[in-house]
Amino acid sequence: MRLYEARITLKSPAIITGKRTESGFVKPLDHVPGSMLRGAIVTALYRQGAIKSFEEEARNPSILASPAYPLAGGERFLPATPFMWKCEEKGTIIDLTRQALEILEKREINISDQCGSPPRPIYGTLIGSKTLKEFDLRSFRATSVGIDKVRRAGVKGMLYDYEAIAEGTQFWAFVYGPESLDGQELEIFLGRGSSRGFGRATIRFAPFSASYQDVGPYIALSPVVPLKEITWNKCTLRVSRITGRTTELQAGWDYLKNTFRPTIQAAKRGSIVEANVEGECGALVYVGLPLRLEAYGDSILATGLNALIPLKTYYDLRGG
Repeated sequence: MRLYEARITLKSPAIITGKRTESGFVKPLDHVPGSMLRGAIVTALYRQGAIKSFEEEARNPSILASPAYPLAGGERFLPATPFMWKCEEKGTIIDLTRQALEILEKREINISDQCGSPPRPIYGTLIGSKTLKEFDLRSFRATSVGIDKVRRAGVKGMLYDYEAIAEGTQFWAFVYGPESLDGQELEIFLGRGSSRGFGRATIRFAPFSASYQDVGPYIALSPVVPLKEITWNKCTLRVSRITGRTTELQAGWDYLKNTFRPTIQAAKRGSIVEANVEGECGALVYVGLPLRLEAYGDSILATGLNALIPLKTYYDLRGG
């Protein structure tokens, strides 16, 4: 098993939304959730014959993935931390992430003199790794009509809207998987509407040389479940403090049980996590330790959560 940086290119528009609204599937996400990306890769490998059983993959995952974030103009986009603000008048960004622990210790911060007006918090938004510009998602919106499968005709009153991420959009992500992925290019499908041609994409894997540390701070690449201890196999993450806002999160779709995973509480992406890593973890922290959730009288595996990168790696990805 090894860590890869995956590059994804949409070959057709993709309908990737957080939830369905009254008017349809609108308001696309600015990223591909880690659980969705993992499911797409697992499905592609199953069709190849490289994965023999969905049931075994659900019990003992051989593929894990972080969320996939945009890649544009040669730069990766990353979630901003709680210690980043934008000066609207100057068009600049204040980044005090490196001083976060010192600020938390002193419990004081003064940034008012760095902007001509009160700065705007950008915590959780996506910013360019080099330019620090905020990401502008390219998408389009259209209206479709529901089709009666028996009559093969439109159904009166069954209009719904969808908003799709534009073809050609690129993403990057970390993927933890077998050495056989090295250099592979797979065709995968992301989001809804694959039977109508939506969400077709290619993904290519290249080994990533990760730096490891046993003690935080870490930056959350994904939502982080605020537990004191998270263990997966022989790896344990012991969390002492998370600095960030906690929200409710729908933990994705369980493709094996054909049901939604439960809603959980999680700290937003970009949060600063002070933690110790113990045991045989290696690159696992980059894609997130899976979590067993008890729901509906059963145990459900939640992935795409708890992905952390060291503070140094966060700045390495941004070019220093």
